[in-house]
Amino acid sequence: MVVPKAYDEAMREVVRKLAGDADYAADAMKTVGFMPDYEAGDNIQSEVVNVLTIPAEEKEIIAEYIARGQKR
Repeated sequence: MVVPKAYDEAMREVVRKLAGDADYAADAMKTVGFMPDYEAGDNIQSEVVNVLTIPAEEKEIIAEYIARGQKR
């Protein structure tokens, strides 16, 4: 996946700002009990794609699960 450089840079900047946001940190501690550690390196786009991509085998499992549920 090719992402425009401006989008990639904007995404890195947002992640950096989020990591330093005291209000976000307080809300995260209240909501989930910890402050997530975000990375904003030069390869952030590929990291995000990897995290959000569901492997084919898992997609198949999910599709089978949904199909079984629709038959009931």
